[in-house]
Amino acid sequence: MLLLLLLLIAFVPYGECKDASLRCSNTFIDTGDSRARVLFKCGEPVQREVIGYIDSRENGDLIEYVMEAWTYDSGAARFHIIIFKGNRVYNIESEMK
Repeated sequence: MLLLLLLLIAFVPYGECKDASLRCSNTFIDTGDSRARVLFKCGEPVQREVIGYIDSRENGDLIEYVMEAWTYDSGAARFHIIIFKGNRVYNIESEMK
């Protein structure tokens, strides 16, 4: 078990970590928040990029979601990347410049 944990840690890219939330305009952006909330609280990103598509089965229906990354320059040599699945925040990543 410990060996598996060490192997997983070894394969995380240097300078990148996963965050649970991002602070914008004195409030936090969290997974599940809408695009509209992110745009209102954080403003326009420096970059928007469609990174792929993902299929999900919900209530017996197969739904295809667009996966999109919005990049924000957070200053102090750091970028925050908000990953959307459809209209909702799926993940928030932090990277060093």
